[in-house]
Amino acid sequence: MTESKTAEGASDKDLASRLFLSLGIMSRGPMRQIQGATQGEMALLGFLLATDEPTSPTEIAQRLALTTARIANTLNCLERKGLIKRTPDAVDRRRVQVTLTDEGRSFMVAGRKRALEDIQDLLDDLGEPDASEYVRIMGRIEALIAKREGIEPPPHALSGVGSFDAVAE
Repeated sequence: MTESKTAEGASDKDLASRLFLSLGIMSRGPMRQIQGATQGEMALLGFLLATDEPTSPTEIAQRLALTTARIANTLNCLERKGLIKRTPDAVDRRRVQVTLTDEGRSFMVAGRKRALEDIQDLLDDLGEPDASEYVRIMGRIEALIAKREGIEPPPHALSGVGSFDAVAE
């Protein structure tokens, strides 16, 4: 990347550094409300909540771009916490299928509701024009990252419209 300056005199490197620090702070912000789970556990639980159907550990690993060993370890932790259950596959009993337990679903729905309320408060503090622009730009960034990774961007990243209300209710 070539070094260029913004109208305010900040370099691309300065902006990248500021964004990196801001994203770190934001990831610890609203989502910190979901206590009792690591970031990896939250990603796996969120995936299971969104898919809402029995899923193999291999598919989870592929979709989350993690190793099967990492997924197995995370599943062990979540199973001990009572948030997921593993059952033998109906067709091939050597394979297992993973689903959320009722406790796991309640945990995620409540946590996402608290996080969404925190994010709404932050966006309200920004004001509508800045909040809309921020969400639009984050959607563009998400789409660019997906393109670089060779995956299809989620619909909300392209349209700027989307909600996990249906998942969180």
